[in-house]
Amino acid sequence: MNSHLKVFAVAAAMALLIPAGAIAKRPDDKPAKGNKHGKLGKAKTPKLKLATANVKGVVTANDGTTMTVTVDKASGHAKACKGLSLTFDVSESRFHTADNDADGDMDAMDVLVGHNVKVRTKLALLKGRKTTCAVAEELALPAKAVHNRTTPEVEEVEEVEEVEETEETEETEAV
Repeated sequence: MNSHLKVFAVAAAMALLIPAGAIAKRPDDKPAKGNKHGKLGKAKTPKLKLATANVKGVVTANDGTTMTVTVDKASGHAKACKGLSLTFDVSESRFHTADNDADGDMDAMDVLVGHNVKVRTKLALLKGRKTTCAVAEELALPAKAVHNRTTPEVEEVEEVEEVEETEETEETEAV
């Protein structure tokens, strides 16, 4: 019986202490608790971020070191740049194109105005409530790779394959 009385006394003491803690004032240096979902009107400030993107479009200008592309399609968050004309620095880019000017090199001069291209690059985006393309008109973005999608690549000569096939058939007939 004595142990029941001790348990009851401890429970009663705890019941008196809990309301005292709830009434206590929060210190000024501690922030308010909560997830802040109820606060309306406080806009999220946009942050500038770099994102790797593939941009597809039509070449509008090309001088060998810079290329201007009107964006038709883009990957990921770079879709915010759709419809803009972006200028790319292609001086240190890799090129995947046919040799259109027949000089033996596949370089920026092989991509002509009006060709469809895919450019791999890093774009500056303002990410906030809505993602926007943060491209300065005078700044040329460095391009990592340029794929010319208009002209087909040069095909291998098929005569070599035909000669190998006839040699194989002659060897099987001889055996």
